[in-house]
Amino acid sequence: MKEIFNLNVTAIGPSEVHINGNITAEANSNDITLECSFSLRDGDAFYSTALTAENATTDKFIEIAGYLRNSKPLFTPFGMDLFGNAISLINFDETRNMFKLAFDNVTCRHERRYKCLLLVTSSSSVLPRVFESEAIWISVTGEDAISSIDPKQNSLSGGDSVQLLCKANGNPKPSYSWTKDNSSGEIIGDNDTLSISKANISDTGLYTCDTRNVVDGNIYSEWISTYINIGKNGNIELDEINIFLR
Repeated sequence: MKEIFNLNVTAIGPSEVHINGNITAEANSNDITLECSFSLRDGDAFYSTALTAENATTDKFIEIAGYLRNSKPLFTPFGMDLFGNAISLINFDETRNMFKLAFDNVTCRHERRYKCLLLVTSSSSVLPRVFESEAIWISVTGEDAISSIDPKQNSLSGGDSVQLLCKANGNPKPSYSWTKDNSSGEIIGDNDTLSISKANISDTGLYTCDTRNVVDGNIYSEWISTYINIGKNGNIELDEINIFLR
């Protein structure tokens, strides 16, 4: 037989549901917690609560996990797709009127808006009534794009090889493209390393690395530029790297 219980916390005004505040977390960090807490007006009975997340493609909020009275906490297919095996806790606390979800390994996929829903029943209504919390935002921060040039010397003898190394963090892994002088837009490289063999005066110019990542149809990109100048003495001079975020 299923256990039937009554939630005793009541509110003077209408029943309410709330979600914890905005969250800022570093990429790949752990123990990120989303909490739905609620209070019930006298005469209202708890029916269910759910945590929802914004679908970045449609801008609609979709259930990811929840708790239905006299059952166990559960995940929806959208929730499994969003969090997968990263979930470390899913729990409904009857004594505190709280539904909690915790997860690890936060990525840019989790950067979106979240809301809580509360459904209650009462003698004055045939259908459950729905209450909705305000929306909060999970913001995911990552390390800035890292770039370096190898060899490390500020000047190199003409005829030597130059290797430009561009690094960016992301999940899924970002793609890379290299261009020179930004004139024709011709891509001269498509991975994180660009090698110039036996550099000469014709290799003078502005080299740009463009990194891109696509999550739920949204494009995230950074570009990094450095200018290589071969002086009259045949040495290669490397200007300071500039990093831009867009």
